[in-house]
Amino acid sequence: MALVGLACGRDAKVSGELARHLQPVDAVYLRFFEDTARSLLAGYRLPSEADFRNYWKYYNNTLVYGTEGHDRRPKAPFWTDGFFNADDRLDFAYILIHETTGKKSLVVFVSDQSGYRPVLLQEDFDEEMGLATQQPVKLSYYPRADAHSEVLDMKREGIAFFMFESASSVFLWDPATSAFKRYWISD
Repeated sequence: MALVGLACGRDAKVSGELARHLQPVDAVYLRFFEDTARSLLAGYRLPSEADFRNYWKYYNNTLVYGTEGHDRRPKAPFWTDGFFNADDRLDFAYILIHETTGKKSLVVFVSDQSGYRPVLLQEDFDEEMGLATQQPVKLSYYPRADAHSEVLDMKREGIAFFMFESASSVFLWDPATSAFKRYWISD
């Protein structure tokens, strides 16, 4: 199966050079973006090899770090999946590149009764951030920068959003507001 979408052209096949950055599990993320997500959010693209400058270039070095999706298999650090909004359909989160500005944005494609809808969680950042699926656990988080940590008892999967070897947070779906809420895990 040929992987599509990561090269600069919309339907370009992934070059041999770029393919070394991907795992077999990454095919599902590429397929979802091409088949569904691209038409829901104009003006954004998947990262291309030119965007792999620092950590993204070396993400598959599991001795340094690794990112996992819903199925707990290693995958590229700029996308993840999970049952984020508590329905029975898989949701997908991506770090996408704005086609005009080149800035990065964190976008989640949340399933609903009519299909999927995009939710922008963070826009216009330059750093090579990472994404992973945070399994339900109890986590310490900081409600404010000057506050003591509190315990978050996660009942469903969340989106881990982090700077490599630095700050991290988790986005968790709040059913009361039908929106994501961000919890800072480290400063």
